[in-house]
Formats: sequence, C-alpha cells, structure tokens
Amino acid sequence: MLQKRSKIAVQNFRLKTKREQKFGMALLYLISILVASGILIVLLSTLGELQF
Repeated sequence: MLQKRSKIAVQNFRLKTKREQKFGMALLYLISILVASGILIVLLSTLGELQF
C-alpha cells in the first residue's frame, strides 16, 4: 500500500518537474529575447547618434 502511494507520488513529481522544466525553458527564451532586443535597440540608437 505504502509502496503504491510512493510510486504515484514519484510519478506526479516527475510530471511536475517536466512541466516546470518546460516553463523554465519558456521563461529563459523570453528573457533571452528581451535581452537581445534591448541590445539591438542600444546598438541602433548608438549607430543613429554616430550617423547624425
């Protein structure tokens, strides 16, 4: 009985960690996009200032 319960708990934990990993990956992806766009904006603004 206890073994069955622990097995189910382990399965639920694995599912939860998988879901959290996906969420973490999505979060990292969003952060990297934000950082990249920020760098692009800074580069473009510096280039614009140099041209004028």
